[in-house]
Amino acid sequence: MFTKFISILILAVLAVTPVLATTDSLQLSANSNYSTTDGIFTPGQTIYVKVITDNPGGSEKVLKLKNNNYSDIAVYQMNKSGGVPYIYTVSFSVPAQANFYSVEVSIKEGSNSQLLIQTFQVENPQPARSVSVQANVSANANVVQKGAPTPTATPTPEVQATQEIGTATETAAIDQTVSFNPTQQEQEEKKSIVERLFSGIFNSIKDLFSSIF
Repeated sequence: MFTKFISILILAVLAVTPVLATTDSLQLSANSNYSTTDGIFTPGQTIYVKVITDNPGGSEKVLKLKNNNYSDIAVYQMNKSGGVPYIYTVSFSVPAQANFYSVEVSIKEGSNSQLLIQTFQVENPQPARSVSVQANVSANANVVQKGAPTPTATPTPEVQATQEIGTATETAAIDQTVSFNPTQQEQEEKKSIVERLFSGIFNSIKDLFSSIF
């Protein structure tokens, strides 16, 4: 009987006891809706901070931004919303220098106090890498479009020039051959001229001697 009475008493106490938040949370995000939890930021970004706790924060609700030596850089008052658990929010710009930093959140209500610390990193953005693509296209390359008939091969200008030079050389050689190899008619004409020349000379000598003797 006594044991049953104790059990009913415990259940009654649990029924009237309010449910309080059992854990405190500190979130850093690069998004204002806190859709992500981030630990690395770049200069120029905004850090959004959210704290969830059951502390009313009537005495203090501040965030201190600290450098790598844990010295204060800035102090921000946080905004409170909701009931138990309470939500505290604040935002600030990311420091310009790449390094490690910390946020220290202090929530106090009389003798009840919460101290939450979170470290984050600031990195400089990586420069965009440009990729240079160089295409070497031959001057004699034929581009054939899909569906188009295949073009017939034509000799390159260099080959044509060689053929023309070769033709000119052959022509010159033929001309030289003709000049050094006269036709039979020309040979007979030259022979006739020589014969007439010697015949004239002989007749002149003959007439000279006839007049003397």
